[in-house]
Amino acid sequence: MIDLGEKQIKVMNPSDLQFAYHLAHELEKWTTTQSYFQRLIDFTPNGCFIAYSDNKKIGMVSTTIYDNAAWIGSLIVLPEYRGNGIGTILMEKAIQFLEDNHVETIRLDAVLEIIPLYKKLGFMEEYESLRYTSFGRERDTQKLKRMKESELADAIFLDKQYTGLNREKILRRVYSDFSDLNFLIRKNGRAHGFIMAKNLNSVIKIGPWICDPEFPLFADILIENVINKINGKKIWVGLPVGNDQSVKILDKLGFSKIGSSMRMYRGKKPNEDVKGIFGIGSPEKG
Repeated sequence: MIDLGEKQIKVMNPSDLQFAYHLAHELEKWTTTQSYFQRLIDFTPNGCFIAYSDNKKIGMVSTTIYDNAAWIGSLIVLPEYRGNGIGTILMEKAIQFLEDNHVETIRLDAVLEIIPLYKKLGFMEEYESLRYTSFGRERDTQKLKRMKESELADAIFLDKQYTGLNREKILRRVYSDFSDLNFLIRKNGRAHGFIMAKNLNSVIKIGPWICDPEFPLFADILIENVINKINGKKIWVGLPVGNDQSVKILDKLGFSKIGSSMRMYRGKKPNEDVKGIFGIGSPEKG
């Protein structure tokens, strides 16, 4: 805990989940759940933080570590406390925590108005991260069986090949919590792509959606299988600028662009191949 006069920063714990949900879902209108923040705590224990003023919770930030790389996300401060440096204090705590854990590359997705804050903290612009939305509906496509647990090793291998990260703990948790919306596609016995989607109340969030860029048809088949499973429900997907094939697929399927953010990094430059990243996992944890 950092003593900041009347302000303090403490590690987020399960008793803070309702507050985190209030900030993200009720205040910022994010499509998230309390269980989402529980997963963040599980992924990186002691790596999510709550800001206090006179024992009142006023803000939060999260971190997710992947070996020597990490993400910072969910930086939200109550409106009445903004402009007082609380966001900077939370970010500095998150950065210090990650550096103490020997993280070499720190990344995040920044809404445009917060980019100057992140630049002051040493972050550099990487590329634009796009957001698209649509609705599930039945389509004529090659039907895939849902991914088996025994196939997760193939998905983990593909994910690392294109993201440069070992995200096994994330992929296994998403599979465990949302197994009905996970698909993997093969050709001649070899895995060429996979997709995972999370059912979060009123919206289905696509991601990760990873595919060999030499086989864009497979990426198309993967997302169409998700669309077929969730007829009528709203769908959200984010993707990196640079994956033009993903944009073409989403345009063909009738998705609409609804916004973007700036992906930024601090420290060692990330090593990834965006041409194989058709859909990101989430803005908060990569």
